[in-house]
Amino acid sequence: MFSFSTVLSLIGFFLLANAAYSRYELNQLAFIVSENSNSTISTINTLPIDIILEIFLGSFIIIISILTSFFTTTENSSSSICNDSLFVKLKNGNWIIDSKSNLYHPLRLIDLDRANNEIEKSGKGSYQYLDNRVNFANFTKRALYFQNWYNSSLTKSTSTSSKQ
Repeated sequence: MFSFSTVLSLIGFFLLANAAYSRYELNQLAFIVSENSNSTISTINTLPIDIILEIFLGSFIIIISILTSFFTTTENSSSSICNDSLFVKLKNGNWIIDSKSNLYHPLRLIDLDRANNEIEKSGKGSYQYLDNRVNFANFTKRALYFQNWYNSSLTKSTSTSSKQ
């Protein structure tokens, strides 16, 4: 009914959930104790060793269950990801996944030189953004324009003040 990896992952998740609930109970107990006494309790900042072990054991069991699911077969599929009968090789330009049923992978090998040439011919190259970007502001030209404007405003103000 359930595979070995599923049972392991359920046990691991149960251990992690139990550790989380134990930590919650510990916080509630520490809150009640600190509320009824003047001193603060130090269990809020530290975890007991059993909760730490439960977290590590649950995480380790979940990792083991994930790894075992890669190497075991299920009832619905005839092969798993890393089964011995499953291998990948290139034959006549196609990736053959399973030699017994000759299933072909939908992806083919890409010839990068030919692909880049086709992209360049269509006008959409890798460096197209450099050709089509907005030019940077010419700060020297702007500074000269401002200086000329400032000088012209000074000459206008001196000429109007001399006329008065």
